[in-house]
Amino acid sequence: MIRGDVIGQIDALKQSAGGPLLVVRSRTLAQPLLVAGLVEELHLQVFPILLGSGARLYPDSTDKASLQLVESSALPNGVLVQRYRVART
Repeated sequence: MIRGDVIGQIDALKQSAGGPLLVVRSRTLAQPLLVAGLVEELHLQVFPILLGSGARLYPDSTDKASLQLVESSALPNGVLVQRYRVART
């Protein structure tokens, strides 16, 4: 469980030895990590449904983040599975 200085704790975990860190279904955690530059890859699933509303994954920002498509595939049900690497400038 992470509490308090989330960015500092995630940064420390990234610097320590171990495997990759994965954030699943947490827009609340993903947004500050994106802003802080701590995200290396995005694994996205795009579902063929129009909801008309919903919460945004990406935070409001004037900064641009360039993404490089690493992998993309379509599942039989129409879901697109995409993996992007965050390009560092």
